[in-house]
Amino acid sequence: MKCAQTSFLLSLFLVAALLGKTPAQEKYSKGGPPKPSKTTPAKATPAVKPVPPAAASPLKQWEEAFEKGKTAFDKGDYRQAQEQFRTALPLAEHIKNSPQPLIQTSLGLGNAYAAQEKLTEAEPLYRQAWETQQKTLGNDHADTQKTARRLEQLYLRRATIRVTEGHRPEAIQDYSRAAELFPEAGTYGNRGDLKAAGGDDEGALQDYRKAAELDPANAVFFQSKQAGLFAARGRRKNNNGDFIGALADLKQAARLDPPSAPVYADLESEVYLNQATLEINQGNFEAAFQTLNQALKLNPNNSRIPLGLAALHENRGVVNTNNGDHAAAITDFSRARELDPAHAERYQSKLATVYFNRGTTRANNSDFDAALADFRQAVEADPPHRSANLLKLAEMYYSSGIYRANQNDQERAIADFSKAIETNPNFAAAYARRAFAYKQKNRLKEAQADAKKAKELDSSVQTPF
Repeated sequence: MKCAQTSFLLSLFLVAALLGKTPAQEKYSKGGPPKPSKTTPAKATPAVKPVPPAAASPLKQWEEAFEKGKTAFDKGDYRQAQEQFRTALPLAEHIKNSPQPLIQTSLGLGNAYAAQEKLTEAEPLYRQAWETQQKTLGNDHADTQKTARRLEQLYLRRATIRVTEGHRPEAIQDYSRAAELFPEAGTYGNRGDLKAAGGDDEGALQDYRKAAELDPANAVFFQSKQAGLFAARGRRKNNNGDFIGALADLKQAARLDPPSAPVYADLESEVYLNQATLEINQGNFEAAFQTLNQALKLNPNNSRIPLGLAALHENRGVVNTNNGDHAAAITDFSRARELDPAHAERYQSKLATVYFNRGTTRANNSDFDAALADFRQAVEADPPHRSANLLKLAEMYYSSGIYRANQNDQERAIADFSKAIETNPNFAAAYARRAFAYKQKNRLKEAQADAKKAKELDSSVQTPF
């Protein structure tokens, strides 16, 4: 009987163990806790504490935040995407067994910033992702290159914005960073434009050359940019009086841009004209002639060249006049009048002055015939001042008459005085001197008439009567 009872109890314990309950617990579940026996004291059952749910791993937390960021970005809610990716970023940084969470989160947050034009905030995130990929995947990996391209596009976009905002130096820096990532012709061309606008001619030329080298199919385009830069610099040098430097730049422009060579030739011609003007002002007339001939070869139709030659002859004429080389001065002023008929009056006046000066010199040497010829030439050379010049001619006839009278050549004296009176009918002194000559020739009636006329014109004049 005892064996059968023992066998039952063992079976009960096994079932209870399978069910997770002891026999005592089974009894408790059916009828309350077992009553202690009189011989065995009761023991207290310890309370069972509830087990809290296990905390999510950093990887799981990151996955949740990252997925929320992706969902928000796909919906176009870039601000919400930004917040979710910012939550995911420090979680990604604590995942040590793989760099991918950090790379993906950096790119995601960078994209969220970029979509809101927060390019400065996006830049370090793209760069962090790119540098991590370089270390883990290698520079030539497709993902690394894709991220590098994304960073390059950021720099190009930001450079464009900075240009519109007037921040040229910062835009140049962005183009430089983009070129470091991917050396492309467009980037160098744009940076060259900014350098040219900022006055960095050499830097711009280097960029245009690099662009042409990178893109041979469009080399002509970038060469034309170089030509334009050389031409602009040539103009500046021309304006600053650096004619040699200006000519060198314009020749470079013509070499780089053959279709526009005629335009640059015209500019060269203008530089030669300015150089000639300087040489004329310096009195270097021979050099000026050579310079003007160069201008003429480049542009025979340049209307300024005849004016430049006229200026040369005019200025050389003045020098020759001052040096007493009247014949050369007359040749120069005559030639200037031919080259620049629009200003003929100016040259005629100077031509008349030369004739008067030479005539005076000849008169001082008692060569009155030649002097009178010069004075008559002066009158004819300067029609606008004819009246004033006729008075000078009358004075020269009078001086010639005095000379003839002193030489006792009364007939020639009377002829000269008569010319003086004919030229200036109010010339009182000429009437008086002719009266003396008539008296010397015993032509008293004419002498008295001249003396009377002289007194009528000027009572203070001395007459033979």
